[in-house]
Amino acid sequence: MASQTLWWGPWELSFDPSDPIVPVGEHGMPKVVTVSHPGGGLEPLLRLEIQVWNGTPVCSKVELIGKSEAGAQVRVKHLKTLAGVLEDLVEQVCVNLGFDRNGDTGWTTAFPLAVETQRSRRRAVSGSRRKITRQFLERVAAVYRDAEAPRLDAVAVEFDCSERSAARYVAKAREAGLLDG
Repeated sequence: MASQTLWWGPWELSFDPSDPIVPVGEHGMPKVVTVSHPGGGLEPLLRLEIQVWNGTPVCSKVELIGKSEAGAQVRVKHLKTLAGVLEDLVEQVCVNLGFDRNGDTGWTTAFPLAVETQRSRRRAVSGSRRKITRQFLERVAAVYRDAEAPRLDAVAVEFDCSERSAARYVAKAREAGLLDG
C-alpha cells in the first residue's frame, strides 16, 4: 500500500491516496488515517487509526508501544492522559487533514489552513456527531422497551454505536422521563 505522509509538528499523519475521500459534513477526509507520535523521553510511541463511519470520524484503533532502548514502558498514566485528549486529538487531525469540495470533480486539499477553513472544518466534524433530540430519545426508549435482553445491545445495534454510547442514550431517555428508573 502506497502511503501519503504529512507532518503536523511531531505528529505523522498518513493515508493511502488510492482510498476514497469521504464526506464529513461539507468537507471530506480520507476514509482511514493513521496518526503516529514518537513519544518523548520516557513516553511510549502512540499510533491511532481514525476512520470515517457513517460520516463521523472515529478512533478505531489505539496502540501505545513501549521503547525498550529508552526504558519507556506503557504505564497507566499514559492511558489516562490519552483518555483525556483522544476526542480532541481526533478532531484536530480531521480539521488539519480535511479536504474541500472541488465543484463536481472531487476533492482538493488546502494545506496549510486559513483560520476560517479550520473553523468550518471543526464545525463539520463536531456537527457530524449525533444530535440528542427529544425525538431521538423517544426512538431510544422504544427500542429499549421493545428489546429482549440484552437491551443495551439492541440500542447499540439499532443506532450503530458503542455499548457505552447506548448506555448514555438510555440514561438520557430516563432523565427525560421516557423510561422508568
